[in-house]
Amino acid sequence: MKKLMILVAALIASNAWASDGHDSSPQYVKAKSLGFNGYSWLAALDSDYKEMGGKKLQKVMILVDKDCGSNFKALQRVDQYVLFTPGNLKNTTCSGRERVAVLPAKGVTYKNGDYINEDSYYVFMGVLKGESTDGFPTQVLVLKQVSEK
Repeated sequence: MKKLMILVAALIASNAWASDGHDSSPQYVKAKSLGFNGYSWLAALDSDYKEMGGKKLQKVMILVDKDCGSNFKALQRVDQYVLFTPGNLKNTTCSGRERVAVLPAKGVTYKNGDYINEDSYYVFMGVLKGESTDGFPTQVLVLKQVSEK
C-alpha cells in the first residue's frame, strides 16, 4: 500500500498541471494546441519549479491568475528583463513568491508600477542566480512573455 501511495504521489507531482481534471478547460486546450504539455498559474510558479524542475516547467504554458498573479507590478528594469514583485497582497492567495523576472514580448514595454499583462502567456526560461545587497545568495525565476491574446 505504501509503495502504491508513493507511486501515485509521484505521478501527481510530475503531472500536477494536468491531473486535476482541467484537461477540457479552455486553458488546457490552448496550451496543447500551442505544443505545451499543459498549463499552470503564476501563483504556482515556485511550487511547480520545485516539483517539476526546470526542464519540465519549460513545456508548461504559464498564465497570470486573477487571485495572485494579477497583483504583480513592475519594480525595475535590469538589462532586458523587467523585475516584477507582488503589489498589494491583502486578500490574495499569494504565498512565497517574492519576485519574478520577465523578458517582455517584442514591442511590449513596462514602466515601474505597471501590472503584469494578464492577457499574455509566459514560458519558463530558467533561473538567474546572484547575491542580494546584504550578501545572501538569491535566485529569481525567469519567464518569457510570449504573446498577448
